[in-house]
This record gives sequence, structure tokens and C-alpha cells, in this order.
Amino acid sequence: MTEVIESPVKLSDEPVTGMPYRSPVDTARSALLRAVFNALDQLQICYCITHGYQTLPEVIESDVDMIVAAEDLPRIHAALCKLPGQGRLVQWIADGACWAAVAAEGEPGRPAIVQLHFSPAFELAERVFYPASAMLSTRRRCGEFWIPTVPIEFACICINRAIKRSFKPAHMKQLSVLVKQDPQGCASELQHFFDRSSVAELIQHLQSGGDARTLPATLLPLPKAPAALNTPAGSLARATAKWTRRFFRWIRPRNGLHIVFLGPDGVGKSTVIGAVRDAVLPAFLRTDYMTFAPSLIPGPLQPKKETPHQLPPRSFAGSMLKAAWWSVCYTAGYFASVRPAAARSSLILNHRYLLDALVDPKRYRYSGPTFPLKLIWLVAPKPDVIILLDAPTEIIQARKHEVTAAETQRQRHEYRELIAGINYAHLIDTNRPLPVVSQETIDIIFQLMERRSRPGRGGR
Repeated sequence: MTEVIESPVKLSDEPVTGMPYRSPVDTARSALLRAVFNALDQLQICYCITHGYQTLPEVIESDVDMIVAAEDLPRIHAALCKLPGQGRLVQWIADGACWAAVAAEGEPGRPAIVQLHFSPAFELAERVFYPASAMLSTRRRCGEFWIPTVPIEFACICINRAIKRSFKPAHMKQLSVLVKQDPQGCASELQHFFDRSSVAELIQHLQSGGDARTLPATLLPLPKAPAALNTPAGSLARATAKWTRRFFRWIRPRNGLHIVFLGPDGVGKSTVIGAVRDAVLPAFLRTDYMTFAPSLIPGPLQPKKETPHQLPPRSFAGSMLKAAWWSVCYTAGYFASVRPAAARSSLILNHRYLLDALVDPKRYRYSGPTFPLKLIWLVAPKPDVIILLDAPTEIIQARKHEVTAAETQRQRHEYRELIAGINYAHLIDTNRPLPVVSQETIDIIFQLMERRSRPGRGGR
């Protein structure tokens, strides 16, 4: 029989004096999470949220962890690809468990992104403590979503904190709420993983109003995982599957994204990169920021200059040596830096790239022919997206005037000619408010990520 809870248990006893301010992004995130719950319920996909549900769906403090059946993961993927309204699946990372990011419009330049984590078992430290079936068969309704039974939720929190060796006040408060609802059930469930004396002491500590500061650090030892769920053969199979997935992710990264930003000095690259990075970061596991290929000369030994164009160009021999170094950086160096980051599902942002040397060789003190640089670009691995930022010459000159207006105009023309034949390059006008420029860039990123996230799709 399903137990129904009309609303989540509140962790705070403070009086409510009024609803806090909610931005359009917060409101859009709440609506997006509700759409996910509705989609799963309509397809009769069983799930339960393991922790941190007390403020959902109004306040989403981190990624939403759900236990689901392994056989339902393809159906969940398909459901997220068909969210109603403006919701879109922009990331799906399958690694045994699946990590997803869904996005919708929030404010210009600030999309609403919700992170979701779907796991076929309650697993910590490479050990399975609950299979999905044990949690889903007894789940209970809590407002608009599903959560585990009181004893199982109590045990999950204790297992998690015992492994991490940290009980925080919020955890103690939630444990106290749960143990008041079913002290006998909580104690009985916890004894599957800890010895009776530790369990009895913890229950007594919670019932007496004890908090995390007075909880003995060694009260709960490392939990015992059920042997039936953690056989040597099963553990070996899980480890083999994990490393196999990692190998294929390195061979063909599908979840990371490498973006190169081009444009003359003063066009606003640093500002746009910073705004876009902050906006789309929740759709990736990490970010990496890169610039032009590093110099052969260590920083302290490089000649001092106020602007990049002040120093004289290198000799022909020196320029050829530099081109040879760049050929290493943008071929083998790509596989040593960009490819591993992409395999780790990172957003890689490049402020300048080899193409800049074709347009502005003086900045890099290159005086050789352009043919070697074009050859390097021909054979080098390509980024996923190229963003050329542009603005009227007088606007760029007003922001930064290290070069003449004529030189800025020449560079603008060269950059446009350079990307004309590249079908994954995009031209964006920065002579507009930053939120508008950021939103246009974000749309390009999310359109590509959405295509990649669909079953059987990939590439640019």
C-alpha cells in the first residue's frame, strides 16, 4: 500500500514571514523540474528521490538524485528529449548511473538549468547497499514526487555520512525528524549495516536532542554492504564496465564541448566568455579555460612589453621554429589537453587559437609565410564550435586602441573571410547588450548539445 505525504517535511521551525523573492530563473527551474516529474509519472516510470527533497520543487539547491530501474533508463532518456514547452535535454552522461541536464529559458543570458542524477542502485564507495527494486517497491508519495520509506531514507543518510565521516547539523535534523516518525523501523533497518550497539547509541542520541557537535566521531563505523549484492564477480563486472565506458569516452568524447572564441582586441571576448561560462556551467561537470599555445621561452625570460605589438618580429628561422612548435601544440598537444578534458565532460573555452596567428601574425611576432600555419590548421583536430565576435570598428577602437583603426578594420575583414567556409563557425555582433550577446552564444551551444543528447545522434 502506497503511503501518501501531502507536503515535504520542513527542516526549519522558524515562522514564515513572507515568500522570498524568486527570480524568473528560479521560477523556470521549478517549472522544469515539475515537467520532469510529470513526464515520469505519465509514462509510469518508478523513481524516488533519495535526499535533499525538503524544498523541492520550489527551491533546487543541487542536482536531484533519483533511484530508478536500470531497464527504465532508455525510457527516461526518451522522455527528457520530449519535455513539453521550452524544456530541452542538453546533457546525458551515461556511466552506469546517468547524469543529465535539462534547460529552459530563464532570463536573457541566464538559462534555467536543472541537474538530474539517475542511479539503478544506492551505491557508495564502489559498493551496492540497496538495489533499485528494494527502494522502488516501498516508495511513498511526497507532494509532487516520490521518496523512500522512512526507515530506508534514515539508513541511506546514515550510510552516506558514515562513509564520508561527516554528520552536519542539517543531516542530524533530518535524522531526528525521521526517527520520531518510526524509531523501531529506523533502528531495525540500520542494523542491516551497523552493529546493534552503534545503532542503539545513535537512536538514543537523536531522541535526546543531540546534535552533530556532540555526536562521537567514531560512533558509526564504515557500513557493511550486503554480500549478496557485492559478490567478487559482480564487483569485477561493474569495474570492467566502468573502465570500458571511460575508454570509449576518451576515444569519442560526446559530452564535453570545445569552443574557440576569435575576434580583434577590444571586441569583448573576455567579457562574453566569462558570462557564457557562468551561464552554461551547470550543464557540464567542469570547465577548462585555455589560451593561445604556450611560448617556448619561460615567462620570466620573455622580453617585457606593454602591448603585444610592440616587439619586432622574429627572424625567418625563428618564425619557422615557432611554427614547428605550434604544430606540436595544436596536434599532439590537443590530445594531451583538450581531448582528456572533453572525455571528462568538460566545457573547454579557448580565448584565441591558431587561427588568430593567420589574421594577426604581428601579435605573435611571426614573419614567416602563412602556408605552414594553414597546413597545421588543415591537419589539426578541430574544435566543436568557433565563435567569431565582431563589432563596428569605431566601437572596438573606443574600447581598446592598441592598433590603428585601419588595422582593426583589416582584422575584422580577415576574420570574416577565415570562417566563411567553416560550417561550425558563427558570427556574433557584440555591439549589443551583454545578455543579448550571451543568449545568442548560449543558444548555439545548447542547440548542438541538444542534438548530441538525442538517441543515435552526435557530431556538430
